Amino acid sequence: LLSRGGLALRARARMASARAALACRSPIASDHFDFDSSKMSSRTSHPDDSTGGWDEVLVPLEDAVACCAALGAHAKEAEAHELTARTFAAMGPKHVADRNAAARRWRECERRRRRAEVAGVR
Repeated sequence: LLSRGGLALRARARMASARAALACRSPIASDHFDFDSSKMSSRTSHPDDSTGGWDEVLVPLEDAVACCAALGAHAKEAEAHELTARTFAAMGPKHVADRNAAARRWRECERRRRRAEVAGVR
């Protein structure tokens, strides 16, 4: 079991891991993660995997989401969902439903963050 500080540290580390894996996949990745899926690397560890080798990005993001949700860190959780949605968008048209689901979760986290700010709770 991790303390609040340990969870926060783990969430930041997993987000950094996902960003690093994403940067290694794409030479055009910028600070804002504007992707052009036609220029993405096609490296895959398991050719028949439905995520096409993107697990090195998606798994750390899922873990970061879980840590942030446990902490109630809505802004960081929203950031992880946004990065997940952008990753699914970069994966191509077969993953539109996954992208939309991640974008929906991002919007929900953003709403929770705004409500917490209005209530004066951070």
